[in-house]
Amino acid sequence: MRPEIAVAVNGGSSLLGLLGTILPLCLASAVSPTLITTQSLLLGGRGGRRSAVAYTAGVLAILAAAIALVFAFGGSFHLPTEPKLGSGTDLALGVLLVLLAVVLQLRERRRAAKGTDAHRTRTAPAPRHVEGLGGAFLLGVVTMVVDFTTLALVVAASEDVISSSAGSGLDALAVLVILAFGALPAWLPLVVASLSPQHGLAWLQRFAGFVGSHGRLLGVALVFLTGLYLVAQGVLGLV
Repeated sequence: MRPEIAVAVNGGSSLLGLLGTILPLCLASAVSPTLITTQSLLLGGRGGRRSAVAYTAGVLAILAAAIALVFAFGGSFHLPTEPKLGSGTDLALGVLLVLLAVVLQLRERRRAAKGTDAHRTRTAPAPRHVEGLGGAFLLGVVTMVVDFTTLALVVAASEDVISSSAGSGLDALAVLVILAFGALPAWLPLVVASLSPQHGLAWLQRFAGFVGSHGRLLGVALVFLTGLYLVAQGVLGLV
């Protein structure tokens, strides 16, 4: 086999292997009831698409900052030569998320026992009162900062990229994939509303209403399942 063909084959195999490693984490990070509900409500508000674009930029800014921190500190720990370090981090993040899910579920039960609206979400009324593009950007930043599940998945996927030693070109491509999936609940409603302004926006509003009614339950389930996945991945990497 000629050298250039061997390089191409090895590069393709490395890319497929890397994508196969991070894809489950990326798919899980693309499920965020809070992000998609907030974005849907923004699209139906006064700012419309402009506010939605600013909101997406805020989400992307936090995701990019999280990935940059992982690469900065991960590089200093030499993760490529210490594969068990990434597995230990996955295990720790998974345990924290499982505990967080348990705490959230216990809080929901106490609220239900007190007769409060257990399904009310904190983000539902806020987007309609966002002032200007700066306010929408800040809302995206804050929403992403408190979305612990998505951030944990993005951190875990970024660690896998560092540990893969696939090369700078493939690393950059993997980072773009992680960003695209992590911010998907923010940019996908914007794309849907742009392609079909009437029907798309109506569908998004109905979906936002559904998530608004069941958002807390979906959030707790997502946190719990994500935690279990990271625990399993961490344990398998340590043994």
